[in-house]
Amino acid sequence: MLTKKLSLRSMRTLKSDSDLGVKAASGLVKVGNTFYVIADDEVSLAEFNFEGHTTARYIRLLGATLPVDPVARKKQKPDWESLIQLKLADDKNILLAVPSGSTENRMTGAFVYTNNSAPFTVDFSALYSALKVKLPELNIEGACILNDKLKLFQRGNGAAGKNAVIDLDLKGFCSDLSRGVPIAEKNLLAIHDYDLGHFNGYKLDFTDACAVNDSIWFLAVSEQSQSTYDDGKYCGAVIGCLDSSGKEIARYEIDCATKPEGLWVELEQQRICFYVVTDADSTTIYSSIYFGKLLL
Repeated sequence: MLTKKLSLRSMRTLKSDSDLGVKAASGLVKVGNTFYVIADDEVSLAEFNFEGHTTARYIRLLGATLPVDPVARKKQKPDWESLIQLKLADDKNILLAVPSGSTENRMTGAFVYTNNSAPFTVDFSALYSALKVKLPELNIEGACILNDKLKLFQRGNGAAGKNAVIDLDLKGFCSDLSRGVPIAEKNLLAIHDYDLGHFNGYKLDFTDACAVNDSIWFLAVSEQSQSTYDDGKYCGAVIGCLDSSGKEIARYEIDCATKPEGLWVELEQQRICFYVVTDADSTTIYSSIYFGKLLL
């Protein structure tokens, strides 16, 4: 696959006026001019609207309080690695934080209705236990919806190095959410393996995805690590495109200063707009939103 270059510019650092902010962004949804950002080491969803004010609003999704100590915090964090917007049977939109499943305590997701109702937790353990049979180094880092399927993106940054796209039955998945029951194994339809190759000398692995029309745009990162738990040195990133059959049809090198982990893509007139959020794997560096576009 021929890799072209897609220029991104830093749009905003996710630090609010109150000195609160996001330092480990992992998922992104944009609704109008509002950005919703989930972080893998927080229990709240951050809402940023950059028109007129910069102070973030935080929507608490879990009642637990995480330790301040970085080592203890990493052990206890829910590790929400993706954020998706979807519609349930009651025709109401929700924002769903998807857990990675990389450890036993990282199998609880959470969602909130966009009308600001109370949050609900989601038990992914039954589904993830079934997935671990075929993907022992489970590490879900992306999710998107295409037609009648919810697609989960397995990041192959473990020793086995297995990237995959997992197809779930969207109707059954949403039914489980609406009824407040664990996500059932029966929703699993298929697992598709992907070899993304290497970039700057290290293997590329999925970190997020976003569907537009009949295509899926994915984010992949090159990192010096063979662990689903420990971070490694960031070595570069690409944005690629899969057609409706799952075949990769385009790839672009992107220029983020720190590791990009969340992706949002939308159409605006005759261009495709990309929004990316970063995670510097640091307790002192705030996440940033980057923006770029392609002409159709």
